[in-house]
Amino acid sequence: MSKIKILIPVYNDWQSVFKLLEKINSEVSKLTVEFSLMIVNDSSTENRPELSADLNNIRSVQIINMKKNKGHARCNAAGLKYINEKEEFDYVIPMDGDGEDRPEELSLLIEKIEEYPNTVITANRVKRSEGFMFKFCYLAHKKLYVPSKVSS
Repeated sequence: MSKIKILIPVYNDWQSVFKLLEKINSEVSKLTVEFSLMIVNDSSTENRPELSADLNNIRSVQIINMKKNKGHARCNAAGLKYINEKEEFDYVIPMDGDGEDRPEELSLLIEKIEEYPNTVITANRVKRSEGFMFKFCYLAHKKLYVPSKVSS
């Protein structure tokens, strides 16, 4: 049975990450591989709420914490380094914590992994096509809830 690590960076958007975990748990119930999750906390400033969902299809959920906010790409790099040095795995699947990557696509990725073993499999993200209302609400959310950086 293949061991797959899903790597998810997060900065202050715990609600979206927890919703993603629930969707992943639901999707992997249909698959015959072992899934575990690695969340890289990019030095979030908001407190992480307790995860209340039962993730019975996921072997483990680990959280590693960055000492300083380094951004999405650096979190992925740190997570990959940690997984490579300290974890037992066959494959790693990076996913965004904001729901942009769809857990529904995991079965297709697993199918391709089995079809082409020992090969790097990539997924190309289709450009999103949000309507005006979504874009407006997202911009308002960012202005209201995302702390702005202070220049020195």
